[in-house]
Amino acid sequence: MALRLANAFGAALRGLGIRVPRLDLRALLRATGIEDAHFDKALDAAFIDRLQVLLDDADGAARLNHVGRYVLRTRLSTMVASRLRVRQWLAEHPRTLDVPVERPLFIVGPPRSGTSLLYDLLAQDPQVRAPRLWEADSPVPPPVPDGGRDDPRYKRCARDLARLRKYAPNLAIAHELAVDAPHECFAFLEASAFSPTFLIYLHAPAYWKRLLAASDPDGPLSGHPSTRARAGPSREGDPPHDHHGGETVHRGRQAHDVHPRVRQGSPWCAHPRALCRS
Repeated sequence: MALRLANAFGAALRGLGIRVPRLDLRALLRATGIEDAHFDKALDAAFIDRLQVLLDDADGAARLNHVGRYVLRTRLSTMVASRLRVRQWLAEHPRTLDVPVERPLFIVGPPRSGTSLLYDLLAQDPQVRAPRLWEADSPVPPPVPDGGRDDPRYKRCARDLARLRKYAPNLAIAHELAVDAPHECFAFLEASAFSPTFLIYLHAPAYWKRLLAASDPDGPLSGHPSTRARAGPSREGDPPHDHHGGETVHRGRQAHDVHPRVRQGSPWCAHPRALCRS
């Protein structure tokens, strides 16, 4: 009942030409709660471009209802806050980048090919340390190892996850989440506005096309190092990936052999209808 009333209120405001909450760059910066939050026009140029495409979809093609707009703004503002805090931490602690990461392990594969299962299995090894969901969502300042239940970020992540399960109850069918369970790189990719996980929240055709274009190993961005790193399994004749002593595990074959929705050119996870206008 509360959700229906909230959406009815939002629909009434929309009829007057008022869209709340606002989904634009300034609104996201204000929602971070960080004093004097701002983007760096030079360092954040590509990030802002991708984020703006996503926001344009949110205000248009996604047809989000009032609650949907609130959920998306909360998610995006958390992501922006994490990005800004990481940048500030590195500026204040530049030697962080000098800490060696010995032989990292990369798991690469198309959706629904078993990458999450393999990741969870490898994360059980006591010799490795995989980030937990709440740590990935708010990595700054560095969490105290295995002592995070009293951390406000842990509690906030638990509330956000409960809200997500409420609005997208079928999410667990595709991908189970837990606050203190090993978590993959989704949150880190979101901090660059380069992640398919946003498609969980909304229908974003322009953003999806932007991801596909930027990920195409033969496309106009194929020369960019970040594109080469995301291109997936090496093709025959290609040189092996160089990850500074790391190893890469490839799962699955071609995307169209694994998941029919990928073959149709649609996102890997359907956005929840509860967040959209009928």
